[in-house]
Amino acid sequence: MISLYGIFRAVGSRDPACKKPPLISGIFPVYYSVISLFFLLSVPLALSQPFSNRIANYKIDVRLDPKSHSIDASEILNWHNESDQPVGELFFHLYNNAYKSERTTYMRENDAEISSAARGWIDIDKIVDQRTESDITAAIKFVQPDDNNPHDSTVILVKLDKPVAPHDSISLMIYFHSLLPEANTGVDPYGPRAGWAPGREFYFVAQWFPKVGVYSTGSPGESGRWNCHQFHGFTEFFADFGAYDVQITVPVHYTVGACGERLSEDVNPDGTATYRYVASDVHDFAWTASPDFLTRSRTFKYPGLPETKIILMLQPEHRDQEGRFFADIDTAMKYFGTWYGPYPYPNITVVDAPRTTDVGGMEYPTLIAVDTKDYNPNDVLSTENVIVHEFGHQYWYGMVANNEFEEAWLDEGMNTYSTGKILEKGFGANTSVFRIAGVYPIYLYPIWNIAGIPAAAIIGKIRVHNPYDELPLYLKYAKSDAISEFGYNVPDYDVYETIAYDKPALVLHTLEGVLGPDVMAGEMRTYFNEFKFKHPTSKDFQKVCEQVSGKNLDWFFSQFIYGTNVVDFAVKSISYYRETNLNTGSSSYVTKVVVARNGEVTMPVDLRLSLEDDVVIDTVWSGQSRWQTFEFRTQSAPEYAQLDPWNKIPIDIDYSNNSLRVDAFLLPVVKWVHAILNYFQNMLLNVGVLV
Repeated sequence: MISLYGIFRAVGSRDPACKKPPLISGIFPVYYSVISLFFLLSVPLALSQPFSNRIANYKIDVRLDPKSHSIDASEILNWHNESDQPVGELFFHLYNNAYKSERTTYMRENDAEISSAARGWIDIDKIVDQRTESDITAAIKFVQPDDNNPHDSTVILVKLDKPVAPHDSISLMIYFHSLLPEANTGVDPYGPRAGWAPGREFYFVAQWFPKVGVYSTGSPGESGRWNCHQFHGFTEFFADFGAYDVQITVPVHYTVGACGERLSEDVNPDGTATYRYVASDVHDFAWTASPDFLTRSRTFKYPGLPETKIILMLQPEHRDQEGRFFADIDTAMKYFGTWYGPYPYPNITVVDAPRTTDVGGMEYPTLIAVDTKDYNPNDVLSTENVIVHEFGHQYWYGMVANNEFEEAWLDEGMNTYSTGKILEKGFGANTSVFRIAGVYPIYLYPIWNIAGIPAAAIIGKIRVHNPYDELPLYLKYAKSDAISEFGYNVPDYDVYETIAYDKPALVLHTLEGVLGPDVMAGEMRTYFNEFKFKHPTSKDFQKVCEQVSGKNLDWFFSQFIYGTNVVDFAVKSISYYRETNLNTGSSSYVTKVVVARNGEVTMPVDLRLSLEDDVVIDTVWSGQSRWQTFEFRTQSAPEYAQLDPWNKIPIDIDYSNNSLRVDAFLLPVVKWVHAILNYFQNMLLNVGVLV
């Protein structure tokens, strides 16, 4: 093993002082002869029995130059053609070219500017097809499959001299170098997810190498096609599973963290150190380097789940939050593991990003980038939310690897749903809403922040229970695009967040209300276990839901996933009269409740009539008609009528009309109005003092 790797390194190494690849044609026969054996023996060591089909396998040797914020690298891609058709061309993502100019698709969709000092790019120096020892660099062609933007260079097509036969493989040797962008440009709501931190020696290197697209084999007998979208302003990624063997060379005083497991660390004579990492059955690889990290590690242990090493790479100013970080990741691993299935990798690395970057809040296989506030009250769960959410992506998109360009809800929405339930279970309701004057709730945190301190911290807090913290944005864009819409087709990020995160979470909670929590839990677990290490679609999830529940759910998915209509059920009126039986002299009450469907979505909804003697009568309205009158005969007078009394339909856009009392009690309204007027009066008095 050692000698084989030594041969591989000697043949495949690149002179770091040379900008062009060395002449290696004379050694190609030797080089190519060991490639297959190398991938069989070297790369998959971490997991001896493959979990995935390992279509795209990489060996990468990369060197970081902090002075120029650049990397220089060589890459061997071993790609397997699983289809029944020969493949004569390969498509690659060059994500880093999104930051090349202000005219790229990514920049245009964000309507953003970027300074010359903050830009980034990736250049391919040479590509060699190792089957034929031919240089195919000239066959590179930039393409724009989504928008025909000639200024976008995030996707390339490489024409092969010799097609890849069905069920055969190809190995390409690729030399490339890249300028990393500034990771705090304010380009989009999160900024570049990779690059260097201004004012800090910190590098987070993600989506950094030429990354082959996904070749869809299609149905039997059909021709396959490449799925390789441009880098868009809002959407994320899609790739095949494989095995990675990556050597990272950095200044010797830097600390490195990366996907997978570290196998070795060597100090070099030139003042650098080289770290070797392997990761198997993953579809991406990212790494970080900085001299400032405080590295801590613990072992996660919980009955029935495998032990996992947790590596925490903490910023020095956050050393007092070490325990909180570990508690958060422990909670995430416990509930994801017991609810859906065990985490199969031996370790998870948590990177605390510095405040000068937009890196925090991003997921990569076995590595997550998170952030926290310097001022971080215990009852404000922003840190818990980001850690649980990013770990959750190890499941939704990490292992259950849907196409994020096209069906982002399958990872972001499912993860938002899962995160909310885990936060509620492990930490209680989220404190993200504040009361003005102790009465009026306003959505502030964590939107208004000054130097990491919430501007609303001086205002009294209230708890917001899951999933109602997803409502504010959804209510604003309730009739926007369907959840099924491709993310890069929506007009702005708020709409994308609505259809990828908030609305899907509310939809899944509504599905749970329709089917029951036990059935829903079974659906989620079955979906994870059936489609881990695969590329599922919305239709696959629907099939699982129907299989587990035993119900046809076309009515649900057609309206909530593929439609844009909204739910709005209302109690229109409640009236009653007393009726006396002339023969017996006994009396009873006849109550009429008129319910209405103001929205276009049709679905069953519970109706409850509450009586003055504390008796309740429950029934179900089909919700098909525009309105319906329910008549009840009771021994007591009615008190109120309520639709959806158990809050099974949190996606209803107007809770205020779901119930109606016989005699409306106005005192609470008077108190609210008085409190609001009092608040504004005090505000005007304070302004007057300042003037």
